[in-house]
Amino acid sequence: MLWPVAHRQIVLTIPKMLRVYFRYDRRLLGDLCRVAAGAITRSFRVLLEEPDSEPGLVVCVHSFGNLLNFHPHLHVMATDGGFTPEGVFHPLPTMSLARIEELFRHRVLGMLRRKGLLTPERIRLMRSWAHSGFNVNAQVRIGADDVTGRENLARYLIRAPFSMNKIRYDSAARTVIYKTKMVAGPNRNFEIFDPLDFLAAVTSHIPNRRSCLVGPLHQEGLRGRSPGVPGLRRCDADRRVHRGTAHRARHPRAPVAVGRSPATAGPARGAARTCRARVPALGGVIFTGRRGGGGLPRRSAHRGSACRRGLFSGSRPG
Repeated sequence: MLWPVAHRQIVLTIPKMLRVYFRYDRRLLGDLCRVAAGAITRSFRVLLEEPDSEPGLVVCVHSFGNLLNFHPHLHVMATDGGFTPEGVFHPLPTMSLARIEELFRHRVLGMLRRKGLLTPERIRLMRSWAHSGFNVNAQVRIGADDVTGRENLARYLIRAPFSMNKIRYDSAARTVIYKTKMVAGPNRNFEIFDPLDFLAAVTSHIPNRRSCLVGPLHQEGLRGRSPGVPGLRRCDADRRVHRGTAHRARHPRAPVAVGRSPATAGPARGAARTCRARVPALGGVIFTGRRGGGGLPRRSAHRGSACRRGLFSGSRPG
């Protein structure tokens, strides 16, 4: 569910030097999502001068570049402003990309240092660069009344890593040609692969088991209610999930009733209720959905389409 307010697409990229860490430890992508969400939220609060405001954010991990190269970056669909605890939406007076980029760089480097992947010397070297390699782009803005624009942007965020229409096999040369739009860096619009190298490039974008590439952070896309904010529930507050979260992460069938007192938390079999499950790859990110009385299906966290979109929908036969 997207709120009828203006939205922006915010794209955050990292330097090539750091991409190798995310290639061989995909769990870092979840940390990158949380770092980006925190940097955007903090910057929005400063711009709005509302320390308790929360933007609506849907963060999508893209591991691919235009030429099928491994290029981990984030696409964020964000409300162009924030919600106060009273439920009032305040639009951004201006968009300061420099503030977001600086905070994003600072937090990413700090996260990698705490994990023992970067030394203080390497961080000082990267801070001395004239061009940091970090980049934030927020040129795409969708108006509050543009329902089609919001839908098209959401579709763009969950697009596949490659298109079958761009693939051509040259039987004479025994090569695979992937043709796309012009890419500024190498200044070409195609890539030629050996067949095995092409398969390796494609499979490098397959996410880890039980990982989700799209997640609603904070209010956007979440159902339910929290005090004072009609129809919203803060994802950060949902981190105080009931005991047994680790058990439910290992056993996705176990449902959690949301918005019900313990006395009414057990509806009759087959009745609809709201369930949530913690996805290990994104840490504290909570995905919500309407399920039947049986809760989440046994293998819903493994289905590619469901994982790619962060959706747990449908019902199990009674």
